[in-house]
Amino acid sequence: MGRRPARCYRQSKGKPYPKSRYCRGVPDPKIRIYDVGMKRADVDTFPCCVHLARAGSTGGSDGAGAPATTAVVGGGDGGCGAGSGGGGRSSSACCGGSTAATPHCSSYSLADGADADIWATGICQQHQQHTLSWEKENVSSEALEAARVAANKYMTKNAGKESFHLRVRVHPFHVLRINKMLSCAGADRLQTGMRGAFGKPQGVAARVLIGQILMSIRCRDQHQGVAAEALRRAKFKFPGRQKIVTSRNWGFTPYSRDDFVQWRKEGRLVNSGVHATLLGARGAVADRAPEHLFASAARIHKIPVHPE
Repeated sequence: MGRRPARCYRQSKGKPYPKSRYCRGVPDPKIRIYDVGMKRADVDTFPCCVHLARAGSTGGSDGAGAPATTAVVGGGDGGCGAGSGGGGRSSSACCGGSTAATPHCSSYSLADGADADIWATGICQQHQQHTLSWEKENVSSEALEAARVAANKYMTKNAGKESFHLRVRVHPFHVLRINKMLSCAGADRLQTGMRGAFGKPQGVAARVLIGQILMSIRCRDQHQGVAAEALRRAKFKFPGRQKIVTSRNWGFTPYSRDDFVQWRKEGRLVNSGVHATLLGARGAVADRAPEHLFASAARIHKIPVHPE
């Protein structure tokens, strides 16, 4: 008996059903690689980041490689907004809508750089691109692998294999079940229908929320349009609606580009591979080098504070 279509398992309901010692015989997920490209590149190498997400930010592409107008809200993991993507898909939401993942409006921006009154419209300027999910659903491991292959192929061909770092942000831990039924003659004599209908493991999927980031690409500024087009092509491998958003943060870090540059000049950032560690004013003096001692905090109540 072959696999059922993914539409049979798209609805996300009930409790998660992960693999455990009680749930055995679960097939391996189709996706085995979650980071491709220059995954060991330093945090300073790729300042721009593009996200493919479900519904916390907005974005899209006009089909010609340049990102379309994108409105987004939310922190590093989501928000709300409005926009229209390729393939005829369009959707809208307000900053205070019931589907917003977070009430904040600080991480995403108009992908085409259009001028807008961000205080009046609730749209935040950012420079990082993600793919956001616009629905609450299950995304199978087969869909994640197909999207990763599509985005990686386009980025490698048009930007170069050493010009980006793509990361799949969701992992398929939820086990899908199937109650196999006989379809031959006399099947009613061999099985009991819906009695004991708890099925056997068939595959795995990721449970995705509205506004959750599905995929992210960090690259250089000149490849921002290529990254948006790569994620637009990856969108067609997923069910439901997604948004492509450009983040205002530096790469995969949670710091905005302006704050990152300023803190780098102050010597407050320490490279940690893909990320960077922000040094504050607290901690033992003996454990720090002289150039890492500061009299004031870098942030107060998560609000950046700079000397000037």
